[in-house]
Amino acid sequence: MGTKKRKIISASITSINVLALGAVATLATIELRKNNTQSGELYQRVQSADEANVGIAEALSALQVHVATHMNASPLPQLGDNAPVQLSKSYERAKASEVARVTSERQRVTNEGIAVCEAQYGTSQLTIRSQCIANYGASHPVQPEKEIIADLYRYDFVSPVWTPDKAGWLVLVAIILTATLVLRVVSKILATFLIKN
Repeated sequence: MGTKKRKIISASITSINVLALGAVATLATIELRKNNTQSGELYQRVQSADEANVGIAEALSALQVHVATHMNASPLPQLGDNAPVQLSKSYERAKASEVARVTSERQRVTNEGIAVCEAQYGTSQLTIRSQCIANYGASHPVQPEKEIIADLYRYDFVSPVWTPDKAGWLVLVAIILTATLVLRVVSKILATFLIKN
């Protein structure tokens, strides 16, 4: 086989390699973008579920599974120390529920105190009855508001560096094609350098 024919074949192989690399890189980029877009949609479902207080666990689970099994699927960048997925409405509901519990419990103790003290002192001894109600409240303390821990309503899902999904395989093929292309170029440079010397 002549030198000219070898050069033509080598140039053709390099051209095919470059075209294949361009096509695979384009497809990989599309798939990586698709993974990221889908995680954004799943994140919005979590936010909607949190707002409606319906299906929160299912929406969170779907987001977590997607992020764990797809490259480039983290829903949002982390902002400072805050996790990107925050169930703010659930947190607010938990705080409101705790305030309502304490208010209801205090009202129950007050009503019991009024009933007990009216039975004991009647309605004529207002000052004694008021002191009796205060003493009843003091002897039946209400458990104070429990702290609602905000971190229990924050989630951070991070996608792996590589996953065996469509995007992952395309990225792997792109890396192999790039390595092949680099080796061809390096070997040509070395061959040219060695032939001249």
